[in-house]
Amino acid sequence: MIITSIPQMFKDFFCTITKNVVKDEDSWLCEYIWRFVLTLACLEGRASLTKISACTGHWRTRQSMVNFLIADWDERGALLKAAMATLKQLGWQEGDPLYLALDDTQVQKRASVMEGVSKMFLHAEKRYAHGHDVVLASIVYRGVAIPYALRLWTSEEKCKELNESGQPIIFQKITELAADCVRSFFADVSRKVTVLFDSYYLCKAVIDACNDKNFFYLGVVKSNRVIKETKDSKKGNQVGVYSSGYLANKGRSYNVAGSTVKHKIAGLVCYLRKVGTVKVVFCRRKGDNQIITLATNDLECGVKRVVEIYRNRWQIEVLFKSAKQKLGMGDYQFLKRRAVDKYLHLVMISHLFLTHLACKELNEKSSENATKPICLAGISKTKEYLRNILLLNEINQIKPDSRSNVAVRVTEEIKEKIGVLLTKKDDYTNLKDNISC
Repeated sequence: MIITSIPQMFKDFFCTITKNVVKDEDSWLCEYIWRFVLTLACLEGRASLTKISACTGHWRTRQSMVNFLIADWDERGALLKAAMATLKQLGWQEGDPLYLALDDTQVQKRASVMEGVSKMFLHAEKRYAHGHDVVLASIVYRGVAIPYALRLWTSEEKCKELNESGQPIIFQKITELAADCVRSFFADVSRKVTVLFDSYYLCKAVIDACNDKNFFYLGVVKSNRVIKETKDSKKGNQVGVYSSGYLANKGRSYNVAGSTVKHKIAGLVCYLRKVGTVKVVFCRRKGDNQIITLATNDLECGVKRVVEIYRNRWQIEVLFKSAKQKLGMGDYQFLKRRAVDKYLHLVMISHLFLTHLACKELNEKSSENATKPICLAGISKTKEYLRNILLLNEINQIKPDSRSNVAVRVTEEIKEKIGVLLTKKDDYTNLKDNISC
């Protein structure tokens, strides 16, 4: 696949995200942005700079692409604008409830000369390794994950090294970066937003950020946390010890939306140290021995609803998996930390672009019930459809041969792909067998 020009139908999306993000005197950067995003969105396999350069017809060298990634343009603003455009495309209006999911993921890197590479713990593999830790905040609306803020964590030691080399970076803990993502949320929607996170982020930094924005929060409580009846109560109970007895005595069975298994749920209002007065909800699936404890500052929310809301956090896990397996999130080999940061933002913008394309083609926006969950075509099918659109655009760029007065010869391979394109375009709305909800 060779990308030499941008299809007309994509220009509105890229004009939106580059407005006020790139300086007028650096308008050449806009072309790099759309080429990078389109390439990441349509590539199969590893997204190396060599493949990206080849996909653009060697429009620029690998070094010029690296220079673009360390140039002065607002990658955070571009991601935020793309998220806003996607959210509005899904039918969101001011006042509609939103969920913000916080999480981080690790990208293992062995290169010792790569800036910002630190020792970290790989949660999935239960071992230590070297690499980058990425904190992400994603909106979840109508069952669709919309990444809007990304922060690249750097250890305190590496921050000192970068400061000595003339790159001023302030060290922040992962929880402080997550709090910064919460504060950067663009909509002033008061209590219509609920921030979702796991037990690692149930801390003072994130809670303070939620309170500053007047957001609800909902997170998992570790079993060793102590809950008390009130702040002034002298005696408390560990969650892990207290939950089983309380659930056995007070729990009721509920049918939870989105699950085929009944859940036994019970809740109470209590005081949690370093958090404050919260509603604690104990939940256990039928046939499962593990009890999940949730805490929220929405004291009026029903216990069943608390569990249903928290299930929306799973979308950010799906987002990480798609970004790593389909969009080359861990394929970068840049030595500069700044280039890595901008590349990761472009990966998330490419994910939003595919979401934009799936929404546009499936026409899922509903004015009657804008908050109803929707199902979009899987990312693999959307990428295939994108490649067909780009192929048709390239074919349309072929100029007639003045000597034979006919179009330039097209190879049998391209002819075959044209047939696939026409078929896939007609059948795109029937991809419900390949959906990811």
